[in-house]
Amino acid sequence: MTVFEDTYELWDNALEHDGVHTVGGSLSIETLFDARDRFEQLGNELRDGCLVIGIDAARDIPRGWVEIEDDIVPGGHEEFRPFDDMVTVTAGSGDHAFICRSDAVRLDMTILDSGGVVAINFDRGEQTNA
Repeated sequence: MTVFEDTYELWDNALEHDGVHTVGGSLSIETLFDARDRFEQLGNELRDGCLVIGIDAARDIPRGWVEIEDDIVPGGHEEFRPFDDMVTVTAGSGDHAFICRSDAVRLDMTILDSGGVVAINFDRGEQTNA
């Protein structure tokens, strides 16, 4: 079991946790950048963070998809990599997203360090694909 197996539960816990910062906005690359900036402002190193985003949300943000060219990867394979300085994991279906350090959460989805997690709450009413 990994920290990211039940990402929806962790995202929900982050939204309900009093100490966790939440960034809200349209389903856009700009909202992801705002969350990344907040994560860094909380004293975290960007390279220590991981963006976890539901595949449905990632698919609706065209900017950030890159084609992977490698001998072991089939042709035409794309991955969602909106940041150069942070690993991205696309997990499950849905619009949930958050950035966290792996040591800020336990395997039972308990948040140990609220300063190491930023929840992202997308507003599906307006989409910005710039």
